[in-house]
Amino acid sequence: MAAITGRRSPCFLKKLEGGVGVGRELRQDLEHQGVYSSFLSKAEIKVEDAKVVLEGSGDKIVNGKIYDYYVESSSHSITDSKTLHAQYERNTVSKKDFGKEDISFIDSPLSQAALGVMSDNYLQVLRDPNLYGRLMADEREEIRKHRMRGRRFVTVADMDSQDWLRNTAGQRAKSEQRSMSSSMYYYDDYKDAWYSLCLIPPEVISKACAMCTMDNYLFVAVGCQGSDREVTPSKRVFCYNPLTSIWKEISPMNEARPRCKLAALDGYIYAIGGECLSSVERYDPRQNSWTFVAPLPKDTFAVAHHVTVCSGELFVSGGTLRYMLLRYNPKTNTWRPSVIVGSKDRSIDMVAVGRFLYRFTINPLLGVSVYRYHTVARLWYECSSKRLLHCPAFQCIAMGGTVYCLSRHFTMRFEADEIFPAFADEEFSVLSKAKGLLFPFVLSLPDKNPRQTSV
Repeated sequence: MAAITGRRSPCFLKKLEGGVGVGRELRQDLEHQGVYSSFLSKAEIKVEDAKVVLEGSGDKIVNGKIYDYYVESSSHSITDSKTLHAQYERNTVSKKDFGKEDISFIDSPLSQAALGVMSDNYLQVLRDPNLYGRLMADEREEIRKHRMRGRRFVTVADMDSQDWLRNTAGQRAKSEQRSMSSSMYYYDDYKDAWYSLCLIPPEVISKACAMCTMDNYLFVAVGCQGSDREVTPSKRVFCYNPLTSIWKEISPMNEARPRCKLAALDGYIYAIGGECLSSVERYDPRQNSWTFVAPLPKDTFAVAHHVTVCSGELFVSGGTLRYMLLRYNPKTNTWRPSVIVGSKDRSIDMVAVGRFLYRFTINPLLGVSVYRYHTVARLWYECSSKRLLHCPAFQCIAMGGTVYCLSRHFTMRFEADEIFPAFADEEFSVLSKAKGLLFPFVLSLPDKNPRQTSV
């Protein structure tokens, strides 16, 4: 067997009239000069409106759609210009979809492959009106749900400030660039263990950044970039696709927002506030653009502390002398303020489970206290506590009915039961590899390695 070295080309996305196409090429060079093998694969999807005669109904004409799914793959092994082996395979299939009365696009075996391509590249599909605009409502929902087919994991982005200093101190040797430690990890609650997911690209590593997830994408608003002496607020936003392991930059925000908060609601990403900013803007993935919405009310707070989504509304907390809770309704584009009563201890984080908000506070002597807010009754009360001396700051993320409290020193679980909310007594595995600030979120990860690589 000859030794093999391989190089993979970037995945390419081709715009078609009424559709999209994706493909990639892999070439492997054998140890002998002039000997190599290559593999090329590409897929194309096209959707066309059509008037067709319904089979068995005489001359009845109905509005339908024609889905064309085309796959081509070829492999070659060549030495000294002499072809040793070549294979070529081509498969072109057309399917007609007449709704529930005929073969559906989603149910046919080949259409499952088309469904996989569109769900893996969901943002690209959303932005193409010739493709997304012709899909039925149930097809759109099926594609979106297909992105969530993997198992859900609590995931953490470890943003190491030392990497940011290395990245902004000018040109460095490649060996030093490879030593950057900012990474993403996921927690397997079945095995009580942390595993590496991927490295965070240097362009994404920043100070005062914000993160959230939507449609199984991770969105990162870069806070500040530049040298340590000359820090510049940034408008840049990146997204990570766990199904393809691709990082990509999307449209920048209208304003630079260091220390803003990101939240996803009803198919939009909201960027809330920032240092000395009360403005709010939201990202529409179909238009790949940001537009302003109603700003934070005047005389509330300069910087949003915590943001969560509950019952179709945004909830934002903040303040110093007066601890405020703001409630945003996207249907009316309005904010409603209220004063949070209860403990004056330092608020660590706020998450939503069901119709309740849970606010976690720490006291240097008493430990962690949890206050619960009923979004309908609009009432705060303490629902649980945990004795923990010298408790460090931590971040929270909810998955199902469990809230994970994460830091570099501990991993705690809080069961947000409606009747008996309480902390779990067990000790759980700690993310010992973490070196920087932790940003937790939830992603559905594929069972197998991604079929594409970063570009």
